[in-house]
Amino acid sequence: MEKDRLLHEAEAAKYLSVSKYTLRNWRHKLKGPRFLKLGGHVIRYRLSDLEKFLEESSFMRWERDK
Repeated sequence: MEKDRLLHEAEAAKYLSVSKYTLRNWRHKLKGPRFLKLGGHVIRYRLSDLEKFLEESSFMRWERDK
């Protein structure tokens, strides 16, 4: 997929393995991945923004030295 491809809400939700309702909740709370609001009603997500969101959301749990 092209990194700047615009995804519909359902496609973005599937890519992130979350529901459309989770994406809507994140938008309402200004959390989650960046999104575009086109014409006041149309919501789209750039693939590159979804990838960045996943990268920034990941973490590693380190075991303490014994």
